[in-house]
Amino acid sequence: MKQFFLSGGFKVIVIMLVILGGVCVYSAAATPVTPAEQAIAVLAVPLQRQSTALTQTVTGFWNRLFHYGELEENFREVEQERDELKRKLVEYEELKRSNLQLKGILGIKEEHPDYTFEEASIISRDPEWGDNRFTINKGTRQDVQERDMVLVAGGLVGRVEKAGANYAVVTALTDPNFQVGAYDNSTNYLGVVSGNGDSCEIRYLTQEPEEGALIVTSGAGGNCPRGLLIGSVKKSEKQKSGTTYAASLEPVIDLSRLTDVMVLTGFDGQKEEP
Repeated sequence: MKQFFLSGGFKVIVIMLVILGGVCVYSAAATPVTPAEQAIAVLAVPLQRQSTALTQTVTGFWNRLFHYGELEENFREVEQERDELKRKLVEYEELKRSNLQLKGILGIKEEHPDYTFEEASIISRDPEWGDNRFTINKGTRQDVQERDMVLVAGGLVGRVEKAGANYAVVTALTDPNFQVGAYDNSTNYLGVVSGNGDSCEIRYLTQEPEEGALIVTSGAGGNCPRGLLIGSVKKSEKQKSGTTYAASLEPVIDLSRLTDVMVLTGFDGQKEEP
């Protein structure tokens, strides 16, 4: 179809139709119109209209075809600008995240000058365990060892379960295999925090905790410092023993949003592994 519009035959047809229309109009104005001429004029008018419409269509098509290359070039420029903006946005988010991480480290350093850290990024999550286990990009070459505690500025995240040369597997505080000594910050009653797969809970409290009470690490065992925030009490109940209480907790850290963590590689009072 495109070749037909651009062919010489099509142009000849258009020219003939225009000439025929012009002749009809001239004849009507110059001489009296006979019945035969009227008939020819009646037939010619629709042809003129079709010729005009066809000419406009071809002209519009030709103009669009003529400007297509320019539009395509503009489109490529817009795509390049979009890709550049995306790249700058990624760089900005990375810089903002690094700044927040640095502020968190500095804040903890000011409060606990004896802490030593190794910053790490989460590089994978175990599909079978979801947010309960993940792998970080630091290992024994960076002084990361098994049983080192993992945290962020807001509080406790978990513990290193396995350490390779350049990676480590972290068990989060929501994992059923995680346990740490803790206490109710408002009453100082001791208990043990463990994961249940979806969240975590504290057990063996000798006094019922209030809703919203903060639970922090006790430092028992020497592998975790005292005072790391774990979460807040959601609901409590008496345990089957009848003498102690258990409470479900809301972890202070949203594990699903974590991208970077800090491995606590040393602190005053840390127990040395045999």
